[in-house]
Amino acid sequence: MAILKAAILTFVNDALHRSPALTDIDIQIQSVLDELSQGPYIEATDDDQTLEDGDEYLAKPSGYFSMISIVLNDGSCDLSPLKPFPGGYKAYRDARADAEAATASQPLYYVMWGDSIWLYPTVGQDYTVRIDYYKLHAQDVDTIEFNDDWRRAINFGAVFEVACKYKLGDYMAIWGPRYEMEKEKMRLSHPAQPSIVGA
Repeated sequence: MAILKAAILTFVNDALHRSPALTDIDIQIQSVLDELSQGPYIEATDDDQTLEDGDEYLAKPSGYFSMISIVLNDGSCDLSPLKPFPGGYKAYRDARADAEAATASQPLYYVMWGDSIWLYPTVGQDYTVRIDYYKLHAQDVDTIEFNDDWRRAINFGAVFEVACKYKLGDYMAIWGPRYEMEKEKMRLSHPAQPSIVGA
């Protein structure tokens, strides 16, 4: 079942005994969605990018939070997942300064920097690309990306956020701990998939 903004609003009004009822808590709902999506819990795939001979980088996918894997396909099969570049971006830049070391047909490593995923060595042929990653929730409370398992966490968080906005101390004391307990329960029951970037 989808989690609907209207249902969250009803839950919040009931929990806080609001009269007159609140009609707009989009900011508070989005705050909860932003926080929960940093688990990381929302998986996404970008398979729209390609690489051509001489390319040095890929675009970071929309809403990127953390990496699961980058797999290249040379037209015949999927290759081994790329590995994080040892030493990070500075080590990558140092290695790129050595032109001979930076030339090969198949990239083996990647490094995240800015809005790009930099590859090493430079691509020497064409590939299709599949990037599996965890994403942040979109800035859209009308389309909630969490499944029904997250209903309690989102409801409790929204009540707490609204109580904070209106400085309702008694409700903050009640719903804050309930929200924290629900987040911990969801963290334990939804372990993140292991990253295979270092495989």
